[in-house]
Amino acid sequence: MLEIIPTKTNLSTAAINGQALHSRYDPLKESQRFVNNSLSGEYPSAVIFLGTGLGYTASLIKEAFPQAKLICIYYSADIFKESKRTPWLYWFPGAEITLLSFLRLNLKELELEGLRVLKWAPSERIFPEMAKTATTALQQVLKELRGSLVTTLAMGRRWIQNSFINFLLIERVLTTSSDKYDLPLFLAGSGPSLEQAATLLHKSRN
Repeated sequence: MLEIIPTKTNLSTAAINGQALHSRYDPLKESQRFVNNSLSGEYPSAVIFLGTGLGYTASLIKEAFPQAKLICIYYSADIFKESKRTPWLYWFPGAEITLLSFLRLNLKELELEGLRVLKWAPSERIFPEMAKTATTALQQVLKELRGSLVTTLAMGRRWIQNSFINFLLIERVLTTSSDKYDLPLFLAGSGPSLEQAATLLHKSRN
């Protein structure tokens, strides 16, 4: 059961089954202390905030690092409805896409350097299963991105070199303009985008 409770500083905190999500006295000061301790002296390229509460902490992160991508993961749809939201990316239980799909869509390889992951301890304590699910999904996506980045670093130079060599040595160009070969041309490489093209490929499967 979610309760919205006023604090002594005229702000609100939330309590779930009696457990407070933020300080009952000064949630803004609590959030400021958290941001200072977690990100002091850093310049993150992106911040993933797991267990976002009513928006105090997220707002301070966005204010301190306006150029950083901020991704907020809520552990409860009810808390999401009660939170204040400034322009940041967010996901909550019951959203149109799964958490795994959301993270894959919004995290990029080049953001791994300078990425910071923050966890709001009260949310982990109140929603332990959701916290575990979110951590597992994030670990999976980070593993995929690191694998892709390693492949790019290892093969990128060779790929560019081969592209130039192939271009310089090409002798004959083949086209598909002939009526004899008037068929769709499909160039495939492994990766998540292949699944996204499934509907288009199905139309030309014959």
